[in-house]
This record gives sequence, C-alpha cells and structure tokens, in this order.
Amino acid sequence: MDLIIGADGIHSKVREVVVPPSHPEPASCGLSVYRFVLPMDVLRNKDGKMPDILTFDEGNFVVVIAAGDEGNRNMVIYPCRELELMNFVCGVPDTSPKALAHLKSPASTQAIAKDMVEEFHGFPNWLLELFGCAFSISDLIELFPVVDQEPLPNYVKGRTMLIGDAAHAMAPYQAQATNQALEDVEGLSVILADVSSRDRIPSLLKVWDDIRRPHASFVQKDSLDSQAKLSTIHCSDKFLKFKPYVRMEEVLRQLSEQKEARNIA
Repeated sequence: MDLIIGADGIHSKVREVVVPPSHPEPASCGLSVYRFVLPMDVLRNKDGKMPDILTFDEGNFVVVIAAGDEGNRNMVIYPCRELELMNFVCGVPDTSPKALAHLKSPASTQAIAKDMVEEFHGFPNWLLELFGCAFSISDLIELFPVVDQEPLPNYVKGRTMLIGDAAHAMAPYQAQATNQALEDVEGLSVILADVSSRDRIPSLLKVWDDIRRPHASFVQKDSLDSQAKLSTIHCSDKFLKFKPYVRMEEVLRQLSEQKEARNIA
C-alpha cells in the first residue's frame, strides 16, 4: 500500500490509527442547528422589496441575529447560488427539548419547521413568518448537533493521513469545513505531484502536515470563537474574519527561500 487517506468524517476510524488515544474525542459545542434555504422570491414583499436587513451589497453578505439571552439562540443568514437562494443557519442550545426530540427520532419537515418557529419566539415577526414558509417551500430542513474537534497533534503517521473533518472538524460559523478539505487536497496534489518513488511518500506527507496543520488548526479555533461571539446581541463584525488563504505553491516557495537564506548566512 503506497498511501492511505482517511476522509471518513468527524467520527473517523482512520483517526484512531493516526492520533494518540489520549487525544480528546470530538465534542458538542453546546448548540444544535436548524438549516434550510428559501428562494429569494419568497423573501420579497408585495412590492418586490427585500427586508432592509437582508439587502446585501458589496460590503455585507452575512446577517447575524442573536437573542442575547441565556438561551444562546442565534441566526446566520446569507445568500448563495448567485443570489438565487437565501441560506438560514439557526442555532439553539443542544439542551432544547424540541431539538433533542428531533435528533433522537427523525421527524417530518413540517414537524421540524413548526417546532423551529416556536424555538425562536421573540425574534422579529417577519422572520418567523418566513420560517412558516418552510412548511411547504423548503424541501428539507436539517437539524444537527454542532460538534468540533480539538486540534490534532498530527494528521500523518507513516503512509496514513487524515483530511477533511477527519483531520479538522469544526463549528460551521465560518463555513470553512469544505474549504479546508479542498485546501487539504490542493496541498496534497502539489506535494505528491512529482513522486518518483514510494519510499519518499512518508517524508512528503510530513512536509504536508507541517504546512497544513497550523493553518487548519487556526481556522478550527477561530470557528469556535465565532460561535461564542454569536451568543451576544451585539455580535462582533469580525466574527467571520480569518487569515487569507495562501496557495501551497507559494508556501513551498517561501520555505525554499527561507532555507536558501539560512544556507547563505
């Protein structure tokens, strides 16, 4: 076997082989999330106008609404599919009786939508009316617990490596899980592009691990911090900020220049 890639999600079995058994298992962030999308036409009033808070421009693509109470209820709303759909991510405490009931026993979209409206009592009426549309318009309302993983001490062991949620599961409040998996693959394609001997694979995987893991771990921690900030009614306008992504080729170039500088010195 030349290479084993563990891309088997947050409950990865491959991770058990790569990471020391003493490392903490993935754990709840304290929230469960309702998630669904609605067509933009549904959000417009009779005059064809969107609610002011959902009018997006070049400087604002995300709306956050937080209850600011002990219940830690919050909503993150943003457009997708070239402004054709609006995505709703609605968090409630994972101790919520309604959420717990649906997580233990799958229910119909209608039943989940009804309880979701009740969960967000006290939020703007126009928003709850939009939720009501989910009864008949949204094909699927997902409800899932928010789980994250303490950053791992390593993603690689010998010829075995972890990518995606198996390596760096995180809270969804920066929408980075898929992006980080894509960065994993892009980096791997660069590192292994010119492999001429299988004997080089373990050392190349170590290089990949040294480059990828610090950045992915930073995004993990920052995503969890973002979730914590959502518990306040005055959410930080920086809650979705993260360090700019640098392509793997650029990282390798910088490392090579640093190595040459050290050799000259």
